[in-house]
Amino acid sequence: MGINLSILYYDLEKYHPKKGELGSATSTSLRYISFWRPGDILANESLYILDAGNIGELCLEPGISLLCLGEPDLTGLPDGCGIIWVPENTDVKSLFSELSKLFFRYQQWEMELYQAVSQQRSMAVLGKLSLDIFREPLSLFACNFLTIFSVYHEKYGKMPRDFSLFKEKEYLSADVMSSIEKSDNLKEALKKKIPYIYQDEGEKRTLCCNIWVNGKNMATLHMDEINHRACERDAALLYILSQHIEEAFAGGYALSELKKTEMQVYIQNVLDGK
Repeated sequence: MGINLSILYYDLEKYHPKKGELGSATSTSLRYISFWRPGDILANESLYILDAGNIGELCLEPGISLLCLGEPDLTGLPDGCGIIWVPENTDVKSLFSELSKLFFRYQQWEMELYQAVSQQRSMAVLGKLSLDIFREPLSLFACNFLTIFSVYHEKYGKMPRDFSLFKEKEYLSADVMSSIEKSDNLKEALKKKIPYIYQDEGEKRTLCCNIWVNGKNMATLHMDEINHRACERDAALLYILSQHIEEAFAGGYALSELKKTEMQVYIQNVLDGK
């Protein structure tokens, strides 16, 4: 897995980028940075840096990602081809250095998540490893309303008085469960396969991503908005985190995180394809 332009566009804010199409939040193929050269065969795994005036020389296809120096002519750009650009006078060495740091940061994060799952670490460890990435509260709820983890650190910002973390390994309150069961909007949201914003009656917004195993919704991952409004970057990163959590569920070890109830039987049946 890699990253995408949705992530890089927001992380390069100090370079004053502008954007065309960013592509899907769930398409995370970028692993390398390349300076485009005439004759290059373009690959989805690489972010290509080039002068905006050269864009007409490229044979572009969906899935290609470009970072232009100067504003490009987007005429004829195929759907699914991601593109952002920075001012023409941008310091290229500084830009490349920043990009290298970002790629390394996210690759290191993914490696830590991969190792945590491989070592069958607590699911809460996955949340804690991700706090520096999101800088917002992260929670994971099983489909039976059990809180698997709920993590945050106030070094990223004070929690509002009307906000508190959920207690891990405890069920949501009866009032909360009742309101969820009565919400048609939430029922529809729980069917989604991509990240989405859920807004409750009090207009509190939460970025969510459902966890799927063998076509069944196992849990929902939440990022609450405390310090910033959720954007495409957050959606793409939450999707990456969700994929590692799905691996933990698919591997079966996440069962140990759940209380010994019919939920464990249900998940085991899903894993067995029943």
